[in-house]
Amino acid sequence: FLLSCPWAMENRDNSTETSAILPPLQAVEEGMFIDIKGPRDGAPVLVTCIAGGEGGTDLVPEQTVTDTAFADAALAKDLRVQAFGDLMEDLVERCYDEGRRLFTFDTDLLDHARRHAHTGGGLVEILTDVKPALRHRQAQLTKQPRGKRGDLGLSDYLRHAGLPLAPHLGSKQGAQRLRYVRQQLLKHNAYASITGTAKAKWTKLLRQGEQDCLGLQRLLMALAPIHG
Repeated sequence: FLLSCPWAMENRDNSTETSAILPPLQAVEEGMFIDIKGPRDGAPVLVTCIAGGEGGTDLVPEQTVTDTAFADAALAKDLRVQAFGDLMEDLVERCYDEGRRLFTFDTDLLDHARRHAHTGGGLVEILTDVKPALRHRQAQLTKQPRGKRGDLGLSDYLRHAGLPLAPHLGSKQGAQRLRYVRQQLLKHNAYASITGTAKAKWTKLLRQGEQDCLGLQRLLMALAPIHG
């Protein structure tokens, strides 16, 4: 199914940049969804993935910490620690084996993979950044005049689609939360010793990754055209 349906064929060469076509329901139901959190100019720290299932419901996010500086924080939350390159190789292989496409929203995942994982070649065939398609539908979602449309984030699309969204988990706080937790871990050398504020920020970052990943899946399920 990766490249066999008309939508996948049409988006094969431009799926990560210029596609303005939402994926069909079958692709969404069978897809994998990925969200990454990390510094703007550095390697990812947290990767959240969800593999679609029958009907696209009862999905459980899988989170992996990909920066060893956060290893103790990962252990405290029972999360796996794995190098970003190794994780991406595993995810790409899994998508090919299971016939899944990989969906993301404006995460620069392909660029990160090329710089930090060297898996861009296999990833480009299965990756779709859905932000261009959502931007194309921005008028219906926001009901704003053409001249007043801004560059919306994922939380904006979720809000306008009426999907669940915890306001205190706003994505704009992600970079600040990461910086603060990193500083605390470097200073105290152990998650148990960092401040309560730092622990709260780490918990919110994890929940933010889950919300963004689940939210993307729910949004595409709600908007997906029913064709294949």
